[in-house]
Amino acid sequence: MSDLVRIRVRRGATELKGVINRAETHGMWIIGGYVRWMCSTRATVRDERPGDVDLFPKEEGNEEAFHEYLLSKGFEVRHESEVAYTYKQHERLPYRLWPQLQVIKGFRDGRTVTVGSLEEIINNFDFTVVRLGLINKTYALADPDFKKDEEAKRLRWKNIHCPISAVIRGAKYVKKGYSLRPMEVLRLFDDWDERGDEYKQRLFDLFLASQNEEEFSDEQLFELERLLRID
Repeated sequence: MSDLVRIRVRRGATELKGVINRAETHGMWIIGGYVRWMCSTRATVRDERPGDVDLFPKEEGNEEAFHEYLLSKGFEVRHESEVAYTYKQHERLPYRLWPQLQVIKGFRDGRTVTVGSLEEIINNFDFTVVRLGLINKTYALADPDFKKDEEAKRLRWKNIHCPISAVIRGAKYVKKGYSLRPMEVLRLFDDWDERGDEYKQRLFDLFLASQNEEEFSDEQLFELERLLRID
């Protein structure tokens, strides 16, 4: 049974209306940092609007159909990886007013889940302050610790998919003014110590191989991205 709670959207629904409507039509969820901004009760958050929004498929294949829809409307792919499409900012109204879109590819790998119900995907996110997604233009579903941690600008992990990627994401949010307690950092060391030698060595080998882009294959890239997201 999920312990997620329903909270009110406080800002941004009007500006994001076009994205919300199309996400609903194409079976996509809006989850993560942009929704954090929409629901935050911090006094200064209005001036911290994120530049991009992440969309996740409710069912496998929805992301590909939505991707084709965006291409038909003139969106261009800025970057494609094994896990997401990231689009260039559209030059024409009304799409020019949208935040940058990132469409996440649906997959289940170990305990990593990027497709399914809103609860399933939210519960797979790492920090309490990004564990929330839109139900509709009025309400979102959120981690029960979201409000207090967001108001304190405090980072706490509920999931650690990989301690290395956790450090990278933590550094990103620290730059935004969030704090990271020593005990949370210690959890990353504990997690790393519990990893098997095979996992550690393979990750190390892939990081070394990635330094030579000409010889770093698509298969190696996919494996590295997968290892950085697997519990």
